[in-house]
This record gives sequence, C-alpha cells and structure tokens, in this order.
Amino acid sequence: MIRTRYFTTQNMKTAIMGVHKSAKDHAYGQDTIHEHDTALSQWVSLFLALLIPSLIAFHPLGNNDLPMHLAVGGWILENESVPKIDPFSANGHGESWVAHEWLAAVIFKQTELLGEATGLILITMIFSATLGILLELIYRSLQIPVFYRLLLAIPLWLTVGRRLMLRPHLLALNCVLLVWYLTRRGRQNPMWLWLLIPVMCLWSNLHGSFLLGLAYIIGDLCLFHRGHLVSRKRLSVIAAASCLVTLINPQGWVLFTFPFKLALDPTFTSQVVEWMSPLKAPMFLHSATAISGIFLALFFITTLLISIRKSKGHFFAEVNSGHALFLPILATVIALILASQQIRHFALAALLATPVSLALLNETYPLKETLRLRGWKWALVGPLLLVLMLSMKGYPAHRNEQNEWMWRSSGTGWSSLTPMEPVSALFDSWQVKGVVLCEYEFGGFITYISRGECQPTMDSRNTVYTPGSFLDHEKALRGDSPATLSRLLQISNAVLINPNKDRRDSLIQILNEDNKKWALISVGTSAQLWVRRSAVPEIFRSSLPPTRG
Repeated sequence: MIRTRYFTTQNMKTAIMGVHKSAKDHAYGQDTIHEHDTALSQWVSLFLALLIPSLIAFHPLGNNDLPMHLAVGGWILENESVPKIDPFSANGHGESWVAHEWLAAVIFKQTELLGEATGLILITMIFSATLGILLELIYRSLQIPVFYRLLLAIPLWLTVGRRLMLRPHLLALNCVLLVWYLTRRGRQNPMWLWLLIPVMCLWSNLHGSFLLGLAYIIGDLCLFHRGHLVSRKRLSVIAAASCLVTLINPQGWVLFTFPFKLALDPTFTSQVVEWMSPLKAPMFLHSATAISGIFLALFFITTLLISIRKSKGHFFAEVNSGHALFLPILATVIALILASQQIRHFALAALLATPVSLALLNETYPLKETLRLRGWKWALVGPLLLVLMLSMKGYPAHRNEQNEWMWRSSGTGWSSLTPMEPVSALFDSWQVKGVVLCEYEFGGFITYISRGECQPTMDSRNTVYTPGSFLDHEKALRGDSPATLSRLLQISNAVLINPNKDRRDSLIQILNEDNKKWALISVGTSAQLWVRRSAVPEIFRSSLPPTRG
C-alpha cells in the first residue's frame, strides 16, 4: 500500500468539528486537509456541499406520500397515541396497520403547523443539506482531495436529487451516512461510538431501513473492528445497546419483520414505480438518475477491480486496515444489488459508492492535483454551472414519451400537478364527506385535506391493503372488473381520477352518461373530479352543473 503524507490546520479543524486531534489519528483518516488542498478550497467544498442539495430540494411539494404523513402526524398529535389499526381509508378501515414512520410524520406535521408549506420546503432543504455535510465529513475522513470530490459532484447529485423530497427516506439516508461517519470517528475517539445508540433509537421510529444501520454497526464493532481503540467487550456492549434501543418503538418486534414483508411483496414491487426494477420502470433508463447512477456504479466497479488487481492477493488485508474500507465496500455492493432490483435504492448506492470509489482510487494511486488543475481553480466551473442551472430551471427529473426532459422546477407551495385544488373544493366548498373512489396516489391528499372526513378507497400505505385488493382496485379503475367498480361507485360520494392514466376512458364514460347521479365539478390535466349530486348539501345543489337529457 502506498502511503501519503498529510498535515493538519488546527483552526480549520476547530471551526468545523470543534475537537482536537493527535498525530496518531491520521492512520484512520481523521478530518484533515489533504496536502494538495488549501483551507479556502475546503470551505468552498463545504459551501457547495450545502448549496447544491439545498437548491435541488427547493421545489414545490408534490410527492403523493407527504399528505398521508401529514394526516398521520395530525392524528397522532390529536389522539396522543400511535395508531395500530387504519383510521382513514374506506377499504382498509379497521384493519391492522404498522405505522413504522410515525416519528417522521409527527416531525412533518409539527413543521407544517409552524410554517405551513414554506416550512415543509425549508426542512426538506435542511435535511438535504445535512446529507451534503455528512458526505463532506466522510470525504475528509477518507482524505479525498477537493478537486475529486467536486469532479463527481454532478453525477452524484443528479443521481440523489430525485430522492430529495420530504419523505421519511430522506431522514433515513441521513442516518446511513451518520452511522458510517460515527463508526469512523469512533476509531480515534471512542466516545463518538456511544452516539450510535440514540441514533438507532431515532432511526427505528423514523423509517424501516434501520435494519441496515444495525447490520453496519454489528459489522464494524464486532466483525471488522480492527483500528478501534477500545476493547472488543466495550464494542460489543455498544453494538448490543444499539440493537436493544430499536425495541423502543410502538410496534415492538413486529418492526423487525415488517420491512421484508413490504419490500418483497411481488404485487407492489411490480405496480409501484419506485419499487420496480430499473429495467421495468417506465422511462426510468432515460432519466438523469439512471444515466448518472449507472456511471457511478461502473466507476465503483472499475476502481474495485483495479484495487484487487494491484493488491496482488492482499486486498482484504489492505482495505481492512488504513481507512477501514472493507465494510463500506461490502455495503456499497449490497446497495448496488438493491438498486438493480428497485430504483428507490439508487440514491443510497450513489451516496456510498462515490466516496468509496475515490477512497479505493486514492489507496491505489494517491490522488493529487497537477499545477494545471490547481490553476483551473479545482475545476469548480462544472459544479458552479450545475448550481446555476438548478437555480434557474430546476432538477431534470425524467424524459417523457416524446423524449423531452421534464424538469422539477424550483419554487414554494404545493405543485400544480397535485389534486390540492379539486380536493379542497370538494371538502370546503361543496362540503362533501364520505367515501371517495380515487387513484392510488390521490388517497393521501383526500385524507389530509379533508382531515379524515373523506375516506379514500386506496392510498399509498401499501401495508393497509392486501395485494389482491390493490390489484382489484386498479382493475376496477381500468374497467376490467365491472362488479368491483359497481360496488365502489355505490359506496362513493365522489370520484377523483387521473384522465391520463391507462384506460380511464370507460370509467369517465360511465360517470358522464349517468349525469343525473354524478356531476363533473373539476377538470384538469392530471385530475378530474365528479361528485354524487345527492351527497352535496341541498343548499349547494343548485350550483352543480345541470343534468342533460
């Protein structure tokens, strides 16, 4: 293994980390300035690590899971308990429900109560920025020069940017990087390892992916513990405590099996886009996420193969010493496998693969900047142009069927593509309550806006519904199950569908022909709303569109 020399700048370290480090810490990559970097370049790198993800996250609220999280958070605050059965939907009402993201829902709702939609966008930007900060700290602990961090900033954030939205997984991604960083810091100062315990307690109540954190902690503290300065007994105590505190959750042991039940269900993984394979998800391979993510995966595989070849049979010993890379490499490989099965894991794979790839490259061929690159200001032109692009137009989310880039524009409030306006009119202006036949992605909006007064026939909480009911509901909306559709229409007081989705024409025709019973009260490009005339209070019925024939 080729060794490189490092030096420290005490003022820089104290300003960023607030702690002192000794020379013996350098072997395991403490947060120091690389010999080819300057203090100014470090500050520029930190600034861009904060700015780029924040700008990507600065866009109107539009993901269909957020309204349901807000509704759940509101229910918990109102009832001062976590629901064990479904309190919202028409089809799943009264069925058992594992509210595994309850703490994230409460955080989101409290933020909305304080700052409305603007507050929600603000904390999205904050949680996105903390991802950048944690990644920056990991880069520094791995002794990656600034130039190479910035060189991969564009593909990295193009890959991760798709997932920078206010959902519990954003908190989970922060937890992944935080656990990685704490285990690295713990090799110099064991006191940092004790922070793993409260982190895992929080993570288990934020998102079901906490099992990944437990696996990493057990691997780092118990299996690949070389480099830690405390006894294996103390490491085992910290690992055991990190496992035990995850039981401090409203669901108990159920939480440990729940993620597998959800992630491995063949129905939902074939029907919900983010759970699909990259090869099967519509238009995904044409997206910025796929293009940049595949590049980062190939870069990781290339650097790994080069490192294995150059090590001449000593690869395991080398990566398990020095910067302690074996476990991060293993985690990256697993994340890439997950990403090959479900596109929702692309962000996780990119966040792990990018620093690990650069660390492997640095171990094999010590990274340094030539005079030409130094004079080019560490190639900041690319990232700065990316910042300019994002601030002016937004994030390139995907390509449409006409092969045109669709942009997620910057801004505040709720996206115009969401059904906020028609649902608000249904509940506030027309004062309709009861069951609403709706698309899968519209259910959360109905529950959130009506404050539970309207019950959707389907929403984004997969665990409330059986795979059979999910498929039957979709067949009914497509017109393939007339009996189910007839039953749902009989119990519904409103119908909210996306006219652009597959085969909605038959349902639209039924509603239009039966205009004595149903009135079309909202027409939009992504949502059309019908209301049962008898469900509208009598004082408002004269304002409904007149019947025909």
